Amino acid sequence: MQTIPDIPVDDTAWVDVNTTSGVAVGAKMLITLKSVTWCRLYEGATPPSVDSKDGILLTNTNFPYATSTILSDSLKIWAISAREGRSLKLSVQPL
Repeated sequence: MQTIPDIPVDDTAWVDVNTTSGVAVGAKMLITLKSVTWCRLYEGATPPSVDSKDGILLTNTNFPYATSTILSDSLKIWAISAREGRSLKLSVQPL
């Protein structure tokens, strides 16, 4: 399978990880945080508001990297930077 380019994420809008990566909604995938800035991940048909704190934090506090496995039959996955004014990159791999 061809490598999926890294996905840039900032704090101004939720990024549709499925559409941006080309991984179908409901497909199992691995998301890896490739930056020191924490990322908020949210699963749903539509994203919450930009200032929402819903979802889970993907952080590299205890390790030099952080990953999240998205299970089969999930809804659309959204990502946003958890820190104002900071951007980050995600690597996405279908599993």
